[in-house]
Amino acid sequence: MGPYGRWAAGEPANSQSGVSFVFMSDESHVRRRSPRRATQGSPRRWRPAEGWRDLLVGRDPEAVLARIAEDDPLDLRRLCALRLREAAVLVDADRVHLGALSLIAFTAASDGPPDRRRTLVALVDRAVAEAVADAPLEGRGPGAERAAAVFRAFAAPLALEPHALGRACESFNACSPRERSAFFALVVERRDLDDAARDARSTPVELARLARRALEAALAAALEATPRGASPTEAGAENARPHSAPAGPTGEGQGALEVSDGGC
Repeated sequence: MGPYGRWAAGEPANSQSGVSFVFMSDESHVRRRSPRRATQGSPRRWRPAEGWRDLLVGRDPEAVLARIAEDDPLDLRRLCALRLREAAVLVDADRVHLGALSLIAFTAASDGPPDRRRTLVALVDRAVAEAVADAPLEGRGPGAERAAAVFRAFAAPLALEPHALGRACESFNACSPRERSAFFALVVERRDLDDAARDARSTPVELARLARRALEAALAAALEATPRGASPTEAGAENARPHSAPAGPTGEGQGALEVSDGGC
C-alpha cells in the first residue's frame, strides 16, 4: 500500500516509497492488482473493556478524558479505524481519534455515561464528520499547524505541494459514498475487482468507473492547486526530502490504526 493508502487507513506516515495517482482506464488494469486485501489479518471486532461505562462516570470532563485516554480502554483507535473505513474518507486519523476522545469525555460529563455502545459509535462518527468538514489548511478550523505538518509529510512521496494534496483530499471527500468506497476497495485495499464488485452489488466495470471518478476528482483538484506552468511532480519536488511523520497520540508517528473490512 502506498503512502496515500496509508493515510487513508490511518497507518504510520513515515514511508518514503514513491507513489503516483493511478488511472483506471479499464477493468483489466484493476484485475492485475493483487487479490490479497490490505486488511487481511486485521482485527474485525471493536471490543471496549469490560465495565467501560464506569470509566465515563463523573462530572469532570478532564478526569473522564484522563481515564479513557490511558491504555485506550474503550478501544477507540480500532473504532475510529472501522468508522473511517466505513465512511471511506481521507482525513488525519489521529485527529479523528483525539476529537472522539474529547467528544466522549465531555458528553459523558454532561449527560452521564451512555447506556449503549452505539452512542460511542455515533460520537466517533461525529468526530469523523467534523474532521472532514474542517479546512485547517485554510485556517478555518482547529489544528491548522498539525494538519499542515501532516499534509507536508504525505505530499513529499506523492510529489505534490501540501496545499495541492489538501485540495485533492477535500475534493475526494466531496465525492459520493459509492465513488469513495469503490476507490478504497480497489486502490487503498487493492482488492480483486470481481470480489469487490460482488460485495458492492455492482458490476466490475461500474465499480472501476466509480473508483476512477473519485480518483479523477482528486487529481483535478490537485492540478488546479498546482502553480501555473508546473506539473504536480515539479511543484512537489522541493518536498521530496525525507520527512519524519508528526507524532500522534502514541508518539510513534502519524496514526497507528488498523483497518478492518467490516463494520462495528
